Amino acid sequence: WKDYPDYGKFKTGYIGLQDHDSPLWFKNIRIRRIIAQ
Repeated sequence: WKDYPDYGKFKTGYIGLQDHDSPLWFKNIRIRRIIAQ
């Protein structure tokens, strides 16, 4: 990730899913906020 200096700096935004040249399917993905205690 050397070509993306801002990678990992943001707390909100888009989520990227990658496959590394293999067939891949995503189904029923759920994302929720985790509240710190």
